[in-house]
Amino acid sequence: MIDDIIRPTAFQTGEIICESLFNFPFTSFIRASEELYLKANVTRINYLNELFLLTAVALIYAVRSAKVSNEIIDEVIKGFLSKLTFSKTEMAAFAIRNIDEVCPYYAEANQDDLDKPKNSGDLSDIYMAFGDRILLLYGEETEERGNACALLTMMLPKALWVANFNAAKETLEWSGLLSASQSS
Repeated sequence: MIDDIIRPTAFQTGEIICESLFNFPFTSFIRASEELYLKANVTRINYLNELFLLTAVALIYAVRSAKVSNEIIDEVIKGFLSKLTFSKTEMAAFAIRNIDEVCPYYAEANQDDLDKPKNSGDLSDIYMAFGDRILLLYGEETEERGNACALLTMMLPKALWVANFNAAKETLEWSGLLSASQSS
């Protein structure tokens, strides 16, 4: 019976959610010309690190916004961060160093997106925040850099945040920590 399935703990669920980061095809989003990265003054590695960080924040934000107890949220986040900490990748190390700083930044941008009319036609605030972060962190703010960062931002798949956010919610449901009726 389905009720007899052994479910992962909240900590293990966090580890499972984090594992999705390491299976995501980030390098497939490196489609811009070398010239565009040069104009933006960001290396492909820095761009990948920022993309990985954005995705990690989407996953964490999904957990933090779940309608479950704070104890469960804390345990899931502990599992997530533990898995991220013990990874030996540069992207994971970058995410660990920056995740606390950018979580509120991207969470606010996500809320701004949710508050917009569905068909406003405006660029997602999440992606504007991503582009602004690249602009502010990797060199002098100039019009040319701003335009290049905006172009890099427009190359992001629009569903990146939503897909990862929803994947984390589905993992919470699968683990039995969140029922489908609680996830909406």
